[in-house]
Amino acid sequence: MGLPLFSIFWVAAKQLSKPLAFRIANNAKHNSFLRNFVLLPVGQGYHRLESSAKMWKQGFKKPISVPPLNEETAIEYSSEMMAQFLIFTVGVLPILIPWYQSNRASAREQSRAEDSQNESISDLRDRVLDLSMTFERQSVDLRNFERRLGDLDTRVTNIYNQKNSSWWKIW
Repeated sequence: MGLPLFSIFWVAAKQLSKPLAFRIANNAKHNSFLRNFVLLPVGQGYHRLESSAKMWKQGFKKPISVPPLNEETAIEYSSEMMAQFLIFTVGVLPILIPWYQSNRASAREQSRAEDSQNESISDLRDRVLDLSMTFERQSVDLRNFERRLGDLDTRVTNIYNQKNSSWWKIW
């Protein structure tokens, strides 16, 4: 239910953005700063690009010079492009916003997975360290036990040898 409503919302927003975009473009025509520093250079640049593309398409080399458009035509071209760009932007937003959110969500999920994996590796390292310390302790205990067993064996042998060599065995 949410996706159709979302789509309807964006279609309505796109339809509402058309008159708004054309109104913004018209207001930009009357603003001296936008007119002289944005619209006029963009319109002339578009005219040069279009003329060069047409010449190239017909098989001619790039033209040496392209006569500039009059000011009103250049401003008309660029204000039309500005309006179409605004409409395009509103039309593309329904695609870009979910894509961006999906990428962010997958990046968070991947980050959590990496954190979990790093935590598991850290736990395994700690466990290996504990086991190696336990192994070292048990090795020391085993050596002590073997040494004591060797001492005990030596004592028993000495006692046995003393008993066999005693004076009453002679009688």
